[in-house]
Amino acid sequence: MTPPDDHMLALPLCAVFVAAMALVIFTDLKWRIIPNWLVLGLLLAYPAGLFGLSLGSEFMLGGLIVAGILFVLCFLAFLKGWMGGGDAKLIPVIALWLGAALTPPFLIYATALGGLLTIAFIVLTKGRREADEPLVVPYGPALAVAALILFPGSQWAAAL
Repeated sequence: MTPPDDHMLALPLCAVFVAAMALVIFTDLKWRIIPNWLVLGLLLAYPAGLFGLSLGSEFMLGGLIVAGILFVLCFLAFLKGWMGGGDAKLIPVIALWLGAALTPPFLIYATALGGLLTIAFIVLTKGRREADEPLVVPYGPALAVAALILFPGSQWAAAL
């Protein structure tokens, strides 16, 4: 059984994550931006939970390895122009929070939701874009929704 102190810390940390994902959806849809302060805030909140909740060294190490690999891959994709900077920063931070075990389903869900979002943007902007104008799809909502789908199964939620 989880000690009562874990509940006191787990609840606000879970609320921070959920609120951050809601803000990602809003800001990326409205302004096509994922604010740096939002990603940095999630990154800084992560260690507080690790040490305060005793989520385990395996969870921490696995999350750090997966997040590090994703950071490098996303940074390279950003340099190639394949993804936006906000998405490139957010993906590894979400992976860090979800942990290594939930990262593969997160990437699968995010890809599927991103595809649906792209189709929706194609349909919604048909006839409103110039022929040579590129389609810009805010991918943050797909990332955030995928994270929110999986977050109840995370070690953070288990500490509640």
